[in-house]
Amino acid sequence: SYMLRYCLVRLVIIPVTALLISTLLGLDAVQRGTILLLSAMPAPSTSAILAGKYGGNLRYASKLLFVSNILSIVTVPALMLIL
Repeated sequence: SYMLRYCLVRLVIIPVTALLISTLLGLDAVQRGTILLLSAMPAPSTSAILAGKYGGNLRYASKLLFVSNILSIVTVPALMLIL
């Protein structure tokens, strides 16, 4: 489903890509860790707020927010382990 693909991209592909780029740029461990941690964060709560304000699908945005936050409980610590 679209929701799981979004979560895969948001919680795994983007952080791993950010880690690879920061490693290629020769950044130190603290910088790489910061970049990895920030890029691995789940969907922001403002996405649901903005969806409601501008006539988007508030219910779907809320579900996406919930699922990405729950999955981040597993993905963020797992990504930090690879650092």
